[in-house]
Amino acid sequence: MSIPKVFLLSWLLSASLWGQVIDESGAPHPALLELCELVEVPQEKNLDRLAEACVKAWRQTGERWSFENRLEERRNEILPLIDRLEMLRPIHAKQKRYQYGVILGGLASSVKLRIDFLKEEFNKGVRFDALVFLTGERTLHPEKEREYLTVARTETELMLKIWEQEELPQELRDLRLIVIDAPPAIGRSRPTTESTIIEWQKTSPNPGSCLFFSSQPYVNYQHAVVKALVPPSFSIETVGCGGGKTFPISILLNTVTQELEWLNKQLSH
Repeated sequence: MSIPKVFLLSWLLSASLWGQVIDESGAPHPALLELCELVEVPQEKNLDRLAEACVKAWRQTGERWSFENRLEERRNEILPLIDRLEMLRPIHAKQKRYQYGVILGGLASSVKLRIDFLKEEFNKGVRFDALVFLTGERTLHPEKEREYLTVARTETELMLKIWEQEELPQELRDLRLIVIDAPPAIGRSRPTTESTIIEWQKTSPNPGSCLFFSSQPYVNYQHAVVKALVPPSFSIETVGCGGGKTFPISILLNTVTQELEWLNKQLSH
């Protein structure tokens, strides 16, 4: 049975969908419409058509480090709008207790940021019953992860090595650790956020409260992916350290389109 769109939108907003591409009424955020106007993308009020227009203008495929640079000459105008979409500032936990702390995988630099932010939240009093690493069979990048090539072959091994090397409170290190070692996604050479979540759900985890750890500028986008794939029996928050101000504009705009796409998937089901 499909969920009425009005009910689903209400649930998404009440569940703190930090993705600021829509406002509390479900309309496109004014900053997103200003961004579209600035770079001459049609300012559609309908979410379906707005997502389509933004994808056509900003979406790129492949790995982010291979993206074509676009609109860098408008950086000083675009960046304040990206900031208003809450893609650059840190997002902190709202509660003090969760069943699961879920660390999303990535390149070594992102994994370090996410584990450091986990430690920061823990030191502020946030507690978990268990930790989950969502990672998988990605071959390490020969340049960006050069320092780990002698101790790890895959992203999963990389995350475990970084976890081992981090200075952590003993209480945090002693938590039960669930490692999801996902295979490459269909048509890709590596797992994706989507495919690692699906692999985790295949293990039939007990429903509970989850704090997902991402890092900016990806917190809102990855939160939208999680909300689309994890059943409503799980309560979801997604947090992460601030960042992204020096990222290429093409990556920031591409991330906006990814969030729009995943939010649209939620509302269309």
